[in-house]
Amino acid sequence: MYLTPSGEYIIAELPKEVQRTHYGSGVHQYIAYQTAKNRVTQKRLCQDLNDKGLQISEGQIDQIAKAIAKSLKSEKDDLLHVGARYSEELRTDDTGARHRGKNGSEYQLRFDLENEANKPRYIYVTI
Repeated sequence: MYLTPSGEYIIAELPKEVQRTHYGSGVHQYIAYQTAKNRVTQKRLCQDLNDKGLQISEGQIDQIAKAIAKSLKSEKDDLLHVGARYSEELRTDDTGARHRGKNGSEYQLRFDLENEANKPRYIYVTI
């Protein structure tokens, strides 16, 4: 909602990705990046955000992280199927490492990269 100088209110609809949440997409992105890339614990992330002036609980961070993971599940599954078809190598770790009471597995795809020096160069994608 915006109040114009003439006293008129302008009301706009929130973007879909931030509807029904107290926090915008920037906070969601920050939580996703810190937990996935930097392996920051939810407790430490909660303290970090609180120190920056954002009142958020560990439970809210957990809910956001779960929602992000759920929204990316189909993309992850598609990546695995397409990657398995086109990658030069597929590795898996299905030793049954348990997380939250469930056996887990990890897949790693290898793609060869071309380079001028004709040296072997690869990129590994872990799913």
